Amino acid sequence: MRRLAVIATVAVTLIMAHPFAPGVETQGPAFFTIEDLGEINGSPMVPRAINSAGHVVGWFVKGEGANGAFLYTTGPVPTELPSGGVTPVDAFAINDSGTVVGVGKNAAGQTVAFRYTSAGLVADLGVLSADDPASYAYGINTGGVAVGYSGDFTSRAVLFPVDAAPADLGVLPDGSTSYGYGLNDAGTVAGCATDANGYQRAFVKRASEALEDLGTLGGTTSCGLAINTAGQITGWATRADGYAEAFLYTPGADPQVQGLGKLTFASSVAFALNDAGAVVGYLTGSDWSQRAFLYTTTGGMIDLNDRIDPALGWTLEQAVGINGAGQIVGIGRINGQYRGFRLTPPAEPETPEEPTEDPPDTTPPTIDKLTASPSVLWPPVGQLVRVRVLVTASDDTDPEPVCRIVRVTSDQVDRRRHFSKQADIVVVGDLSVKLRAELLPTKYRDRVYTITVGCADASGNTGTAEARVRVVRLPPWFWRFWR
Repeated sequence: MRRLAVIATVAVTLIMAHPFAPGVETQGPAFFTIEDLGEINGSPMVPRAINSAGHVVGWFVKGEGANGAFLYTTGPVPTELPSGGVTPVDAFAINDSGTVVGVGKNAAGQTVAFRYTSAGLVADLGVLSADDPASYAYGINTGGVAVGYSGDFTSRAVLFPVDAAPADLGVLPDGSTSYGYGLNDAGTVAGCATDANGYQRAFVKRASEALEDLGTLGGTTSCGLAINTAGQITGWATRADGYAEAFLYTPGADPQVQGLGKLTFASSVAFALNDAGAVVGYLTGSDWSQRAFLYTTTGGMIDLNDRIDPALGWTLEQAVGINGAGQIVGIGRINGQYRGFRLTPPAEPETPEEPTEDPPDTTPPTIDKLTASPSVLWPPVGQLVRVRVLVTASDDTDPEPVCRIVRVTSDQVDRRRHFSKQADIVVVGDLSVKLRAELLPTKYRDRVYTITVGCADASGNTGTAEARVRVVRLPPWFWRFWR
């Protein structure tokens, strides 16, 4: 298969993973939960991709010289994809509706792309040319449109619409071949194609535009293997030293193509990313050992082996798919055997709710009722009379506002008493005052005392009101009789 030959140039020695991207970043030192995907008829399942529901697709060995494709949902028993004009041999992608695309064999034994739906239909997606009757599907979007390539001798990247023939996506200027590997809902394609010098270069193709060469990381070759909703693309590109490094292409960023690093290893290759920009792939050491990695924009690149419990005995070698929940699928070894795995990130600890502070209280209490007793002083013979203030107040936050007399004034001032130090007004309590029952000989009207009461709440807001006490010349009963 041509795709295996292409990726072999960057030392992909065990499996090829062409995932479809969803998910969120996983942070923190807590361990992932790891599941062994199990076997079909004694053959370990090798995953290729995972959707948002955690459903996994891939391949397994059916028998001598024959492979089959599987769909693993909630387990524990995986489903072998059935034959239906095409016998599936490898499933490379699954969307959130459960539609699967991959590679199979038709009745003539030719390699063809297939689409499998939840209804159980396995359809041959066709080829561009009957003279080169081979096709491969590696990516799928939400609408079920697939991407891949057609032809073994004159390979061309193609779209496989749901109800139409394959559409040729073209090649780079003066190039000869192209391969499509990733497709998003906007119809943007990621892949790789040969340039005028015969070097393989990562490309992006938007709608009706031509293929755009994404360049390299200083070397000569690159390939785009997956794309997310935002149009970010991941894959690998060679550096000046000839080694491959995983990259992330972000439209409009500076630089648009960013190398993701390789930790202490010789090279790195990225296979999949999600809508949060989290990337998974593998690292290769100078001794050809491999380790699965996860890259996030906040945490950088980490060896996924550092995120599982070492007591479990797993060595994670390749991560090939990641979904919207941060679940990752790949292949590793346990007890010396290669097995497919699915990682589930640790649950994030619940963040305690921040206590909400009530807005500051700026409303003063309301004085509902204020009276003075007595409110009329007689006879006006100069005696001090005790007057009590009766007050009722309410507040929107303080159930018991505190009230007291804050000021008492008189409209008639006896300056003789001022000089003799004898007061007309003596406050004797918070709500009690002595007032002199006296009229000045030079005045022929009643004397009025004004008592101002303030009521304060716990926030210090104060509301005021006034009560009046009159000193009268004639007794109060006189006015009642006169009326």
